Amino acid sequence: MNGMEVPSSAGGTDASGGTNRGRPFDFNVFGAELFSKINIHKSAIASVEEGGVASTVELFSHKPLDSPGLTVAGSANTAYNVNTGEVSPRLSGLVANSFMDDKLGVLAGFNYSKRDVRQDGFGSVRWTSPVEDGAEYIEPAGGTQVNGALADGYTINDLFTPRLPRMDLFNRETERLGFALGLQYRPTDELEMGLNILNSSFDQDTTSLNYFAQFRSNFDSITANEITPSSNGRYVVGGSFDNVSPRSESRIQTGSSEFQQVVADFSYDFSDTLHLTGLFGNANTTYQEDYFRSNYDVNAASTFDFNMTNGGNLAEMSYGFDITDYTQYNYRDSRIQRDDLERDYNTFRLDLVWDLDDNGSNVKTGLIMNQRTITSDFYRTDIKNENLIADGNGLDLDADNTNTVGDAYGDFGDGIDAPSGFPRSWVIADFKQLDADLGRPEPEFLETNSNTYEVTEDTTGFYGEVNYIWGNLLANAGLRYVETEVTSGGYILGSDGEPVYNELEGSYSNTLPALNLTYNITDDLRGRFSWAENVARPNPASLSGAVSVSGVNGEITANNPSLKPEIAESMDLAVEWFFAEESYVGLTYFQKEISDAIDSDSFDYTGVPPEYRAVVDAHPDYQPPVDASVKDRDSDPWILNTKVNSTELTEIDGWEIGYQQMFQYGVGVLANYTSVDSGDQVIDGLSETTTNLGVFWENDTFGARLMMNSRDDYVTREPGRNGNLAEKTTGPTRFDLSSHWNATEMITVTFEVINLTNEKERIYTNGPMGDLDLVREYNTTGIEAILGVRASF
Repeated sequence: MNGMEVPSSAGGTDASGGTNRGRPFDFNVFGAELFSKINIHKSAIASVEEGGVASTVELFSHKPLDSPGLTVAGSANTAYNVNTGEVSPRLSGLVANSFMDDKLGVLAGFNYSKRDVRQDGFGSVRWTSPVEDGAEYIEPAGGTQVNGALADGYTINDLFTPRLPRMDLFNRETERLGFALGLQYRPTDELEMGLNILNSSFDQDTTSLNYFAQFRSNFDSITANEITPSSNGRYVVGGSFDNVSPRSESRIQTGSSEFQQVVADFSYDFSDTLHLTGLFGNANTTYQEDYFRSNYDVNAASTFDFNMTNGGNLAEMSYGFDITDYTQYNYRDSRIQRDDLERDYNTFRLDLVWDLDDNGSNVKTGLIMNQRTITSDFYRTDIKNENLIADGNGLDLDADNTNTVGDAYGDFGDGIDAPSGFPRSWVIADFKQLDADLGRPEPEFLETNSNTYEVTEDTTGFYGEVNYIWGNLLANAGLRYVETEVTSGGYILGSDGEPVYNELEGSYSNTLPALNLTYNITDDLRGRFSWAENVARPNPASLSGAVSVSGVNGEITANNPSLKPEIAESMDLAVEWFFAEESYVGLTYFQKEISDAIDSDSFDYTGVPPEYRAVVDAHPDYQPPVDASVKDRDSDPWILNTKVNSTELTEIDGWEIGYQQMFQYGVGVLANYTSVDSGDQVIDGLSETTTNLGVFWENDTFGARLMMNSRDDYVTREPGRNGNLAEKTTGPTRFDLSSHWNATEMITVTFEVINLTNEKERIYTNGPMGDLDLVREYNTTGIEAILGVRASF
């Protein structure tokens, strides 16, 4: 952004990965109105900073001398979401003017938006079996009734079943306010100086309400009266059970992001052919999130019946009591948690360009220095009702500290077309009253947690690049050299049981060549060839050397300070035919070879590995009284999760075809199809095929566009958890509509519909052999319609 890499931090639910501590950029933090231009580099060039293995996106904010004179622009939008029934505003404005014979320009802009999104759905929190969980069902006298055939060698304890079949409701309220200030000064024809300031605050409150039957870690106390296996006899599609313990889980996450970038830049022309540009910039982002989760358990275990419907995406579920009656529940526990994350980036950059001719041939060289510091602190305190009772002040549930989904969200389930047997209401926490009842304390700072760390990354890069036009040939060739030094620190437990700060240092260097050739075969036919090397650095959170624990899941997550960056060698070969005005067809073949790929790896143990025993013993899950649902530290299965550099090469190849054509009367079509093959290698987030198709109609007054975007299923985690080979996402097919009416030369009315067909989001696990399709989450955020008007004077 404005010539430097920038950080972005925001929050998310635990199912979506939680707080963003990595390098991904969260565009929600900014409004699009703050920017004037976007460049996308699909092929690497030496003069663009390294790090974009797939592509590099450059954003540029408005500058006042882009259009000298007085400019006033603004827009107002209102959005209606079908799920929430709420109307959300969005406003923006910009004023710019120039003075001193257009030598001085000043600009100020803002944008504001408020948005409510509600996600209704069903979840399983993965599937597993009693055998995978180290348990087995209790069978009633006469045995369990099995309504169908089991796979060869299977018993009812081998069948996969939902771990926590549940209703899911997530309600997210966001508010964003952004400012942009720009100053440009051209005292002479040779010298220009500028100052750009971007500031954005993004607040988000997420309420998560879940109600589930607990099969997880409870199989050996559940009586399986009746089970209906799937057609292949390997998983459960329905059943009737006794001694099941339902739970209502209520969470609220209150997060606040603050972003500020200040960039001072200049350009100086030594002559008509020699130009120097430079900048110094700082980008700082902070994110703080307070998390309050409480569990209400039933007073006594109950019956539970379920039947999978809608192709296995939803379940009809019933319990042996009224799940909306608060007198049936007791307060169990609460978790109070805080994430405190800061990222501070500093960049110094110089670029020198020597023009060789008037056709665009030039030689470039430059230097860039970055210092990126990421500091993450994690806090957590658990309140257990057993401790409150022991202290003589146990908490009772009443009409004040409880509510129901039916009262708070009366239309829950409508967006997913829930069947009649899908519960629409249940007991939930009244957060305000519960907070007062508990006298909620501040969370405790946890030093020995994988989310408490500091990582500093210093990079120094040099490049040289030649751009030369020789007849019909356009050539770009360059070399980039970059040195990276990493200092990472996190806390581990010392031999005396006290936290010790563990600081580690590492360094590496990379030489990254790039070659891009374009040949104009005819006036309408063009060929392209690109070859380059690039790097993708590890997620800073993976470098810290800290450790975290989940006693319930029997999982240890340990970071790896020795991780190296991924190195990608890429080649593209393309041909493009511009067969008519505003029309073309293009075909591209591409290859990528990735070495040192960063993968997740898991290792199985019986009992806690000795080197992590002290960390597990100190974890809140193992502080008295210890819940029966947590894993035994000596005899139960444990999994160690970590990040590693793969020793195998990952080879990707594929092809892409693009097409656009304008017909009469402003009607046009555009299409894109991409096919990717990674062989036997599994790459998280990669779909084998992606399709985009659109039709549009435009003239001087009206315009409308209907777009379809579709992709194949893709892996989100491999190996999976709880005995599943992988965790995957069903590729969606989405339709979006956008349109505009130029009411006058200065005023335009717009109308958009997002997710026109209410496409559902679906993630699933694939079982122990990787051939099943077991829903983990099935939900929707609904259809959203946006009406707006923008004006420019």
